[in-house]
Amino acid sequence: MVPGTLLIVDLEGTMNVKHQKGGKSDIVLVPQPSNDPNDPLNWSKFRKEYHFWLLWIWGFLAAVCVNLVGLGQSGFQTTIEMQWATNILTGFGATPVDSLVQITTTDIFFAHEKGTRLSLCVFTIYAGSYLGPVAAGHIADSQNWRWHYQYLIIFFAVLLVIQIFTMEESTFCRPPTSSEISGDIATISHHARQKLQDVKIKSEASHGEDGDTSEESAPPAPKTYWQRMGLYNTAYSDPRPLWLVAISPFMLVTYPAVMWAGFIYGVQIMWLSLLNVTQSELFSGPPYNLSVTNVGNINFSSFIGGILGMFWGGYVSDWCIIFLSRRNQGILEPEFRLWTMLVPAIINTAGILMYGLGVLKGTMWLLPAGFGMVFIAFGIGSGGAIAITYAVDCYPRTASEGLVLMLFVRNMIGCGFTFAGQPWLDHNGLQTTTIIMAMICLVANMSFLLLIWKGKRLREWTAKRYIILMQQKDKEDLII
Repeated sequence: MVPGTLLIVDLEGTMNVKHQKGGKSDIVLVPQPSNDPNDPLNWSKFRKEYHFWLLWIWGFLAAVCVNLVGLGQSGFQTTIEMQWATNILTGFGATPVDSLVQITTTDIFFAHEKGTRLSLCVFTIYAGSYLGPVAAGHIADSQNWRWHYQYLIIFFAVLLVIQIFTMEESTFCRPPTSSEISGDIATISHHARQKLQDVKIKSEASHGEDGDTSEESAPPAPKTYWQRMGLYNTAYSDPRPLWLVAISPFMLVTYPAVMWAGFIYGVQIMWLSLLNVTQSELFSGPPYNLSVTNVGNINFSSFIGGILGMFWGGYVSDWCIIFLSRRNQGILEPEFRLWTMLVPAIINTAGILMYGLGVLKGTMWLLPAGFGMVFIAFGIGSGGAIAITYAVDCYPRTASEGLVLMLFVRNMIGCGFTFAGQPWLDHNGLQTTTIIMAMICLVANMSFLLLIWKGKRLREWTAKRYIILMQQKDKEDLII
């Protein structure tokens, strides 16, 4: 048994499982949706898209509820203590965005769609960082810096009302079944059956062999509008005690794929911090002498790079795993996605060098603030998205725990560099710091080659622990 290895393309069209509707009808839906109309996987396309984009907007604005308190003080703060209190409240309010948005994405979309959706989630967080300074520059010039906070209060208040009356719960506990691959293995080609003998694992839906009678029983009735809008619902909640749910993400610290993804996602914050720490100082003085507004406007470059990175880390990586799975008798290995890391690794490194060394040499602003920032943002968005989607592919049944741990690791790395970035620049200077960061970027991002080489062996090494975690979540034995 190897976690993450599954049959995702029904090449011969003989598997008795649910397939994607539309042009690519040979793609097997993983996980298999249940017969329950309340299953988020069974939601209509509009319902899924509305839910996702409402969360996307929330992520873009950073937080709801608690932020209202913090931001309300920020417009009227007069001391450094009030500033610290505001930042603490704002950070506390924004924290759920760093996990709930991504986790919900894994609740409502299938394996072949998750790369695109998680890439959009990653872009959400960074897009706020890129466009925030643009808006801040215009507001500071035309109004007053305190209006930064007051505008956010208005946006958050409106979004909160919309969420209360339209956002649904996406948690759903599907019954455990016998094979992640699903379907009647006897109908698969002989060559594919040989490859699947050692990778058969717990499924999201059973057919035939495991005696599943869910199709024979009447499905539950769809929930009413007010039931779907309930603020607290335990019908499909996690059966584990709350304390066990709270510590479960840290049970994955021995999973190399999860820790690697958290590290890769985290080091991207280093390049983002480089931009945030140096941007105003480098471009407001000679030889560029940009105004406050124009210093903010150069972040449009990062926004453009983020869009391109979102496309590469999402749509292209999803296309890549399907393409390579077809060449592998329809069997998906999570490492297929990692081949798309090669382009971000090179472009990200080049962007850091263009940005730092371009400013030092006094080149035209288009090199550091144009190409440099576009390349950096491309690498940040695509690299992080590919890494976390790879980890979710490896351990789909513990995706929520894995995402929380990866985001925790990312935030710890980002927090450390936020405090260390400016002293590092002051001590070593921009040239040395830029070269060292470029080397770190190249080595870190190219480390995906190690996982392509040994990734499957490492997943096999964690199989027993993965089974134990699934047993804790399902509270019953697994059939392997």
